[in-house]
Amino acid sequence: MNRGIPNGRFLAGAYWRRRGGLPPGFPAGANPALDNCGLLWVSPVLPMRGTEMLRAYALADPVFRRHGFDLFAHLQHDQ
Repeated sequence: MNRGIPNGRFLAGAYWRRRGGLPPGFPAGANPALDNCGLLWVSPVLPMRGTEMLRAYALADPVFRRHGFDLFAHLQHDQ
C-alpha cells in the first residue's frame, strides 16, 4: 500500500456494498466506475496520538454522513 502499487486487496474495499459482490476474476479487469462503485482516498498526516486521531475523525464523520458516505478509517504508524 505504501509503495504506490495498487493491488486487489485494497480495491476490494470499493466493492463492499455492491450487491453482486466482486466481479468475476477480480481484481483483473476490475473497473469501479463501470461497476457503479468506488472510493475516496484521503490521507491526512497528523500526530500519532489518540486525541489527534479522534479529532480528525470527528471533523470528517459529519461531512461523510451528510453526503451519504461511509467513513472507514485505517490508521497506520510508519517509522
